[in-house]
Amino acid sequence: MKMDELKDKTIDELKEILASQELKLNQLQFKAGVHQLNTMHEFTVARRTIARIKTILRDKELNNIK
Repeated sequence: MKMDELKDKTIDELKEILASQELKLNQLQFKAGVHQLNTMHEFTVARRTIARIKTILRDKELNNIK
């Protein structure tokens, strides 16, 4: 997801997306462990999305934006 899309979401929506992305990352790690993963690029995308969401959540927390 793009930063602009994520910034428009509420804190609760961001937490839901974060949970789903972390689950997706865990599934990717499992697939990589059993050699069923075709592209490693999915790891990068999932990790970057998680980082973006955490950054926006922290920014909203510091600015008290709900």
